[in-house]
Amino acid sequence: MKYLQQKDRFEFTFCELVLTYIQGLADKYKIPFFETSAKTRVNVDEVFHELVRIVKKAKEAEGGAEQDAGGEKKGCSCILM
Repeated sequence: MKYLQQKDRFEFTFCELVLTYIQGLADKYKIPFFETSAKTRVNVDEVFHELVRIVKKAKEAEGGAEQDAGGEKKGCSCILM
């Protein structure tokens, strides 16, 4: 009961504090941050498109896909977490 009485004094919810912390880490390391929801599809497409842009940009910075001895382009492997 004591917790419930004092809970009203908090300015932020736990979720807001966690999101603020994560946003701060993203800003610190200069990486994109999106709050998403698979259930409501909030930002799902935006994240996918941003990921594609990042992969394309990285590939262009490396000079495109490498070629094997036969002159064919090698595929690159990509791990997403």
